[in-house]
Amino acid sequence: MEMVSKIACLVVLCMIVVAPHAEALSCGQVTSGLAPCLPYLQGRGPLGGCCGGVKGLLGAAKTPADRKTACTCLKSAASAIKGIDVGKAAGIPSVCGVNIPYKISPSTDCSKYGRGPIGGCCGGIKGLLGAAKTPADRKTACTCLKSAASAIKGIDVGKAAGIPRACGVNIPYKISPSTDCSKYVIYIL
Repeated sequence: MEMVSKIACLVVLCMIVVAPHAEALSCGQVTSGLAPCLPYLQGRGPLGGCCGGVKGLLGAAKTPADRKTACTCLKSAASAIKGIDVGKAAGIPSVCGVNIPYKISPSTDCSKYGRGPIGGCCGGIKGLLGAAKTPADRKTACTCLKSAASAIKGIDVGKAAGIPRACGVNIPYKISPSTDCSKYVIYIL
C-alpha cells in the first residue's frame, strides 16, 4: 500500500503547475523568430522561412510560462502589426505542419495555454494502476487522486478527469473531488 501512495504522488505531480525556469522566453525572441512570416502574412511574399521560425519558437517554449508568453506575444503581434491577414496567421501552424493548441489571433484567450503537456503523467497513472492490485490498494489510489483533485489549487478538474482517457487506460471512476471511492474498491485491472 505504501508503494501505491508513492506512485499516486507521481500522478499528483503531473497535475501541479511546474515553476518556470530562469531563462524565460521573451516577446523579443517570439517576434524575431516569426519575422520571416511577415511578408507572407501581409500578402507581400511567399511563406519563405516562416515555418523554420515557427518550429524554432515551439522548440524554445519549453515551460508553461514560455508557452503562455508565446501565446500572448503572438496575440499582441496579430493585433498590433498593420496589414496582417488574420486568417493566414491562424493557418500558419497547419501550413507549417506543427501543432499549436491555440489560434494565432487577436481574440485568443492565452490564459488557457500556460499549462504543460501531459508528458510523463501517463507513466505515473499506468504505474499507479499496475501497483493497485488489492481492493485496499485500489481504494487508496482512488482516495489519493480524489484528494489531490480537490486539494491542489488551480487544478483543471475537467483535465484531471480526462487523464485516463488521454493516457489510454481505463479506470472506472473520474479523477474528481466528487468521486465516491467506496464504490470502486473491487474492480479488477
